[in-house]
Amino acid sequence: MNLSQHKDSEPLPVAPQVVIVSPLLLALFGASMVVALAMVAWFGWQGRDDQSREVVISAPAVPIVSEGIVGDGPRASDPHPSTHVASATATAFTGGEAATDPPTPSQGGAGTESPPLPLKGKAGQGDGAPTLPPTSASLVIYMPTITPLPSSTPVPSVTSTPVNPPDPLTGLPIDATTAQLRPYIAMIDNHPNAVPQSGLDKAAIVYEALAEGGITRFMAVFDGSSPDASEIGPIRSARVYYIEWAEPYQALYVHAGGSPAALDLLWHVLLINTDLLSTGPSWRSSDRLAPHNLYTSSTTLKKWMADHGTQSVDFSAARLLHKDDNPRPGPHTRISFDFGAVSRSDVVWGYDPTTNSYLRWMWGAPHLDRISGQQLSAKNVVIVFTTRSDITGDDKGRIEVGTSGSGAALFALDGTVVAGRWQKDSPAAPLRFLDSSGAEMQFNRGNTWIEALPVGQKVGY
Repeated sequence: MNLSQHKDSEPLPVAPQVVIVSPLLLALFGASMVVALAMVAWFGWQGRDDQSREVVISAPAVPIVSEGIVGDGPRASDPHPSTHVASATATAFTGGEAATDPPTPSQGGAGTESPPLPLKGKAGQGDGAPTLPPTSASLVIYMPTITPLPSSTPVPSVTSTPVNPPDPLTGLPIDATTAQLRPYIAMIDNHPNAVPQSGLDKAAIVYEALAEGGITRFMAVFDGSSPDASEIGPIRSARVYYIEWAEPYQALYVHAGGSPAALDLLWHVLLINTDLLSTGPSWRSSDRLAPHNLYTSSTTLKKWMADHGTQSVDFSAARLLHKDDNPRPGPHTRISFDFGAVSRSDVVWGYDPTTNSYLRWMWGAPHLDRISGQQLSAKNVVIVFTTRSDITGDDKGRIEVGTSGSGAALFALDGTVVAGRWQKDSPAAPLRFLDSSGAEMQFNRGNTWIEALPVGQKVGY
């Protein structure tokens, strides 16, 4: 018959079959069933006994973090959970390092493990047996008893007080904004008809050097640390060497005229030329004769700079180094000198131990301020020795004073006098002072007077 031609809906005919079972086969089948039932009973009892003695953990380890101990609990393959207790205890109490981050399940056994809680009975029996979650895998997490850390007393936040930076010229504390205020410099008369002067007591630095006719002239430098002076003067004319000392301060340079060379130089330096004979705030006093009666003030000069947008500048290159006072008065507590054979300016600086400063005498009398009536003083007195020469053909008898290079210097501070050197690398460079070892000199905080004497001039101390 060709089966491929038979319809799918018609079943194939099946021939009837007869099954004959032998009595012997029935006997063998019965015996084998008895043996099988006995084996099942035996192994079933053995399995029940094993189950009562061991909890099988088939789930992945779970990270545990407690009191700085990081662990993942014993694993299914670990037959001795007690070894985890030992390692956790050793790490926790002997200073062993814990892992920085707790391990994830995929990381396995990274980190130090925590000891398990004790179980009172067998798993699945008796009191104290853990309740297993109804999942396909039994999971036991070992967690140590956590002792709460004592609550700490909150530490109050401390607000630091900003430390004001030291002023570049005096070393006194000053706020950062004021420290950037442009200095102003005033040329001040020292003719006998100009004494007493006004404002020298408020200046941060005062230079004194010879002008013509054996008379000295002051150049007073005021900056943000200087108290306001209600009157500054009398104002006199400019000279080249004063301008060269002044340039590093990038200041408002206040004068009343000047030598031809000085007036020309003022157009080529980093100073704001303020000639009170033609511009700037000033007035003339009626109690003195010209030219010794021209004055200005701190307030009017600051307003003038603000009105012209010139009130700020970085002049830190002209700074001095400063230190704490260290009084150690010795035998050299009085310094005396004059400026030359034709000088009409003899000066004495006497040490005042109550203020660790020096008081000034001139022409045998205390040198006073016109407004306050107080004797002028300085925390530091510097004497520099430099060249002096006449200007050939000058009909006014003007002189030249060397400002660049280096030379000998004396420093009076703390009641003693020490020798050193001054250095100025170029006319525009700042004036530096070096001690006997060549290190930059450190001055007491406060005002400084710089006395420029001709080379070879004697100083008594």
